[in-house]
Amino acid sequence: MSMLSMREALYALLKTSGFAVYAEGQVPEGATYPYVTYDTTTAPLGEQGELRVTCWTRDDARGSLEMAKRMEEILPETGVLLRYADGLATIDPVRTELLQDAQDRRVSGCRGRFELRCYE
Repeated sequence: MSMLSMREALYALLKTSGFAVYAEGQVPEGATYPYVTYDTTTAPLGEQGELRVTCWTRDDARGSLEMAKRMEEILPETGVLLRYADGLATIDPVRTELLQDAQDRRVSGCRGRFELRCYE
């Protein structure tokens, strides 16, 4: 199984939000808000991994909630079946939390945590 193919499919899905999308820890310096970050923890086929998707805004708490609503359209409560080159993945929501950047209090976010299972 090619995890890169799964990650490319995930990236393409998140890009349908219309926001800039970056892997967590790979946001370019000076990136313009709002944007979305994501991170995955994969597991052996069929076992539970994790997907974290965070919507970030600056000076716009309401914008963060609007972004979260848009992401909920893409990753609904009923879950998502994501097809990719070597198989498919199920993405099911676990919980959502509001965040505030420790270094810059003007930056806020809304993070969704999801169960991620990959199958061939």
